[in-house]
Amino acid sequence: MFDETATFLRIGRGGVQGACGVRPDFTLIGKGLANGFPLAALTGEERLMSLLDERVATLSTTAQEGVALAAAGAVLDVLAAENVPAALARAGESLRIGLARAAAAAGLNGTVSLAGHPTRMALVATGEARAPPRLLRALFVQALLDRSLYAPAGFVPSLAFDDDASLRESGDALTAACRDVAAALELPHPGTALRGELPQAAFRLR
Repeated sequence: MFDETATFLRIGRGGVQGACGVRPDFTLIGKGLANGFPLAALTGEERLMSLLDERVATLSTTAQEGVALAAAGAVLDVLAAENVPAALARAGESLRIGLARAAAAAGLNGTVSLAGHPTRMALVATGEARAPPRLLRALFVQALLDRSLYAPAGFVPSLAFDDDASLRESGDALTAACRDVAAALELPHPGTALRGELPQAAFRLR
């Protein structure tokens, strides 16, 4: 069983399973399927899906809701007309390269970076000797917020980023954020540059 809630329409037309050459028994799809509207879909082998008609009860509290289905239809029309995963990957790679250049220019080489597939990248901070990674990350997110760019965990590009103006604006925000973080690291106590409390992890591995 593959949970491709966040990957199926981003990584490629066939999701992670298509990229890896795996055909799972079941696949769960959501999020982008209806462009953020509450809709999920369970797909799978015909012989297994047929069990839902006879032996397994399936219920939904939103079964009569039609707006999400209309949104999904529009999404699928766009996917049929455009290579959306490729556009998202181009935008993501542009942001990754932009951050790497901005970090290098600010003297933050190896301190902040974007990791993962370009359509869904995580913000990674490595503090080394200058500040704890959690503080570095918080300072960077704060600096981005000051430029109206909300990226608390990383970057998940949308088709809105497949535009030179949007990418330039985001690149400018990354450049300025790197300068702010570099300036904070020059302080005797970098944590004093953080407005508010240091964010705590919402989820932990046990």
